[in-house]
Amino acid sequence: MSTLTDRSTGRQPGPEGEESPAERDARFERDALAHLNRLYAAGLRMTGSRAEAEDLVQETYLRAYRLFPRLSCDADLAAFLFRVQNNVWRNSYRSARPTGGVVLPDFSDGQYWRSSEVEALERMTDEAVTAALGALAPELRVVLYFADVEGYSYQEIADITDTPRGIVMTRLFQARRRLRTLLTSQALRRACA
Repeated sequence: MSTLTDRSTGRQPGPEGEESPAERDARFERDALAHLNRLYAAGLRMTGSRAEAEDLVQETYLRAYRLFPRLSCDADLAAFLFRVQNNVWRNSYRSARPTGGVVLPDFSDGQYWRSSEVEALERMTDEAVTAALGALAPELRVVLYFADVEGYSYQEIADITDTPRGIVMTRLFQARRRLRTLLTSQALRRACA
């Protein structure tokens, strides 16, 4: 016995308002793929390698696709994708490889306000900043990325990383303090040399 499909909509008969698999696939492709660049940027910071970031993003989309039918239509899709990515990274990548370098975003377009901190960072080499970021524990680096690059709130980061909000706040404080200490000591060494 074959299943009938309405040719005008491509939907199979079913309860009113229910999304067909074809519609769900189209919605996933349209909505989830819009976050590809952000997931790739986060993947670069997590893995420190372009090839590993690509693999991480691919695995993230595969897992997100499998979970997508259970996601409500009003859910924050970006937060869902970042949470899936964080879980994939935590389960597969982080435990399998030592911490590596971090790829820095390109700030050359001038879209950020200039401050004394930005000017001091501009005088530092990319390698020095990358080394300082790479010296952070992965848990600190990820929280720092979600807060300072992606702009997520403490609660959103807690949801993405499946970590209590208080731990997120502590890790962000520790990450910023450690990064400031590392960069300051590098700047002092360079000034004294």
